[in-house]
Amino acid sequence: MQAIERLPKGRLVNTTQHDPIPGVIPDGIPLKVILDIDPDAAAIDIDLRENIDCVPCGLNETMACAINNAMTGVFNCLDYDIPHNAGTFRRIRVRLRENCVVGIPRFPHRCSVTRRTSAIGS
Repeated sequence: MQAIERLPKGRLVNTTQHDPIPGVIPDGIPLKVILDIDPDAAAIDIDLRENIDCVPCGLNETMACAINNAMTGVFNCLDYDIPHNAGTFRRIRVRLRENCVVGIPRFPHRCSVTRRTSAIGS
């Protein structure tokens, strides 16, 4: 809580794009992250819902990977000694939507390389 309470209140929006894949995703996959910091509530909200629907290849992220990648991005920006446990996780909410390339895939879409991609980007 204390680490988040020290952050400035605000909204950060970032976009990036996965490289094109000829014959599959010729224009690449655009990605957007909206991060709201509320130091008064000691909470961080990460919204990944404004991304495209699942794509017809294995680059879709599973729910677990989307949450993990978003939380890892936050932890990489906070103090190194913050515990990664349920108490800390409750302070970070990751919003996903069904059938989204970053989130909750829906059959028949695959997630075969999800562990190699990141929702937050670089």
